Amino acid sequence: MHRPDDWPAWLHAAGVTTVDGNSGVKFENSALAYQAAIDECGIVMAQRAFVEDDLRAGV
Repeated sequence: MHRPDDWPAWLHAAGVTTVDGNSGVKFENSALAYQAAIDECGIVMAQRAFVEDDLRAGV
């Protein structure tokens, strides 16, 4: 919710025009979004510093 331009910017840079980058589930904070991705509920655009340990652990 706090970074509404991230997905639209990424999709635009990737040349994707058929996906609305602001549709879908929204979370109050990053921790909830990251946990939803870990639980395989979708994908998340993360700030590396917040997920680096999980990535290293293969989560």
